[in-house]
Amino acid sequence: MADLDFIDPLKVELVEPKEAPAWMIAVADFAGCSTCCMLLDSSWAAAALRASTALALASGAPRGAALRAIQRRPFLEVVDASRCAALHEDVAVQGLSSLLRRLPGKATPRPRLRPGDLPLRCLRLSGARGLGRPSVVALQRLGLERFAFPAAHAERGTVLLSRPLFPGAGCEPEMVRSVILLLSHTKGGSVGLALNKHCKLDLEDLAWTTAPTSTDLSSHPVAYGGSFGSDLFLLHAQPSEAELEGEELIPGVFVSSDEKVLARAKDLVRWKRLRPSEICLFFGCCRWQPGELDAALRDGFFSAVHCDPRFLSPPLAEPADLWAELTMQTMA
Repeated sequence: MADLDFIDPLKVELVEPKEAPAWMIAVADFAGCSTCCMLLDSSWAAAALRASTALALASGAPRGAALRAIQRRPFLEVVDASRCAALHEDVAVQGLSSLLRRLPGKATPRPRLRPGDLPLRCLRLSGARGLGRPSVVALQRLGLERFAFPAAHAERGTVLLSRPLFPGAGCEPEMVRSVILLLSHTKGGSVGLALNKHCKLDLEDLAWTTAPTSTDLSSHPVAYGGSFGSDLFLLHAQPSEAELEGEELIPGVFVSSDEKVLARAKDLVRWKRLRPSEICLFFGCCRWQPGELDAALRDGFFSAVHCDPRFLSPPLAEPADLWAELTMQTMA
């Protein structure tokens, strides 16, 4: 092999977790055909791997080696850490976030990056089982594309994904391929909102409720939040200066069933300070008795995941797309 131009950097993958010797085995793509080759010159190996845009970390890679492998490849766009157990801890993800936000020669990392500040756009953690809310915050600070990963446990603000064929599909249609945002999960039971179930309702149909009806919102669609109760829930991702309140489930995502918040939304739409597409309305909710949801999670009927707030910010993706994208990102 005389010229590194034959190597597609998108296909270069480090397969050894330890430091590379003078020669290195790489997986390269020659004219669309995956081939195993040997880079006999250390400078060639270093140049090829430095220019790589995709990296898959091996399962046995130590945390330090994994972080160095990422840091030394400034053009990485995709990092697959699904098998790298060393990065399946909150402290490791926080360390990676801090490392990537640090400018050369600077000791203090930047507080938050904007999308595009880094070539890195995707960090896959689908095999992780011990990550929590700190990892969500750490990944948000990197300005990545929308991310999702399995949660260590269900809690307020996590999302439940049902398995493709839910056992109770015959009597619980809202559970089939459902995406449910947990509003609460305590010893007294659990409450959630089904985010991807449309129904043929609008606010005009619910005029008998406390819904904020107006000429601007009367035809606003109302989604099916679940079979329990008749409350109307409002989901939004408005900044604090919009003065639209609610319970902040995860940073930047708010939910409320308070009449005053619903009335405020009506006023903001009428005053043209809020677009109808910036809010989602749900009728009813999902409810589990104490211990019922935990049992369903243990039996594998649901999986709990953390996701980028942009997945949950109006306007939401199409119902089938939302479930499919989250499932694909979190499948081991």
